[in-house]
Amino acid sequence: MNTEKRLAAHLLKLRQQHKMSLDTLATSSGISKATLSRMENASTSPTASQLNSLCNIYGITLSQLMYDAESGGISLFRAAQMPEWTDPQSGYQRRLLSPPASGFNIELLEIKLPAGALVQFAKPPLPGLEQHLVMQQGCLQLTLDTQHFELHSGDAIRFKLFGTSQFHNPGKHTAQYLLAVGNP
Repeated sequence: MNTEKRLAAHLLKLRQQHKMSLDTLATSSGISKATLSRMENASTSPTASQLNSLCNIYGITLSQLMYDAESGGISLFRAAQMPEWTDPQSGYQRRLLSPPASGFNIELLEIKLPAGALVQFAKPPLPGLEQHLVMQQGCLQLTLDTQHFELHSGDAIRFKLFGTSQFHNPGKHTAQYLLAVGNP
């Protein structure tokens, strides 16, 4: 089963575990009932923003959602086994370098944001989510609520996420960064 089908099955399983109807989830997430149904049937690929909204409702991080959907229990990740996912709307690419695991609070991701791409989140999947971002190449304009930061290769920033966030690559080349995420 490919990643998209596993993700769709996992989204359905999460909704059922939380005993939510499509109507209830649509109202809570702001995602239409029809879109949620298509996501659960793997007939459409969810965007990063849509997945973030669902994670907020289920009380999990995006990495936990993707890891649970992909493999669930591998202790050692070889480079070829590291799950990758691309947001169909923005081209945002995420590769899970270190998966969430029982007893550990940190996840490590490699993010690539294409030139000109913009990814926005209305709220974090979990309020107070700790993030440490280290730019590897390119430029990133980061907005956390009303605070704006411009990051370049080698720069690092750490923050706890409570409100809106926006990641924008204003450059002509792909922006790449490492992101460590810790549950509150």
